[in-house]
Amino acid sequence: MTKTRFITAGGFAFLGVLTAWQFLQIQDLKESNNALARQVKLVPAEKLPTVRPASQIAKADVAKRAEAKESTEPAAARPEDAERAAREARFQEMRQMDRAQRHDARVLALTTKLNLSPEQQNAVREALQKGSADRDAVREAGDARRRDGAQDTDETRRADMAKIAAIDAAQEENIAATMSGDQVTAYADYKNEQKQVTVENRANQMLGDLQNRFSLTDEQKDAAFQYFAKQEQESGFDPVQIVAQGGDPMALMEQMQKERLEALKQILTPEQFALHSAQEAQRAEMFRSMQPGGTGGAPAPRANP
Repeated sequence: MTKTRFITAGGFAFLGVLTAWQFLQIQDLKESNNALARQVKLVPAEKLPTVRPASQIAKADVAKRAEAKESTEPAAARPEDAERAAREARFQEMRQMDRAQRHDARVLALTTKLNLSPEQQNAVREALQKGSADRDAVREAGDARRRDGAQDTDETRRADMAKIAAIDAAQEENIAATMSGDQVTAYADYKNEQKQVTVENRANQMLGDLQNRFSLTDEQKDAAFQYFAKQEQESGFDPVQIVAQGGDPMALMEQMQKERLEALKQILTPEQFALHSAQEAQRAEMFRSMQPGGTGGAPAPRANP
């Protein structure tokens, strides 16, 4: 009994100590709460954190789940994909409109030059439309090939260019077939005139690019334009025709670039030429890196009307 009473007394003594300790802890907490309350009164209301009601939290969770569900929906069901498809359709519509306008402009030019009859006008327009459709078919076949995972190579690019060269030749034959002897001769003159226009346009484009990067003097501009026009007149650069004739477009382009740099070395100042040659080297390297495998290759076929 004595031992039991001793333990009981010790237990009560321990409880008394525990109660006193808890009391002190409670007092400390009360003082801390009072201090925090005083601090809160000093903080502007708009800076106090807000506690969202449970209903708002539930709504937010529902929104998150809906967003997650939307991200897992098929791509075709997404509004942004529908918008993208609409933009692509609009682009194709604009492309077709631009092509039709260029066809109309060419028919008008030939009518003015060759005095085409209404029947000839329709035949020329049909030849232009067929040529455009056939070229589109070659490009679409190439796109489908790449979508299936096949990589372009020099061989595939050359094959596509050869097909387009054949389409171009067939288009010209179909146009010439609608004409009389005198009109065929006049048509050849017309194409020579258009070639000269193309030469001048390309020379102006290269001069404009050079002028945009450097402040050229009038003498430099004249000399650069004369050289660009001369090079285009003598060599030109039509990958489709080069391939059709058994040539190497990349080799010709690099040779023309080398000759152009040699000529510009005599036209630009030493500082201008140093910067220009460095920039051209960067462009050439970028072009090579964009080709499949990073090894270069013939440029893509150029679009024709």
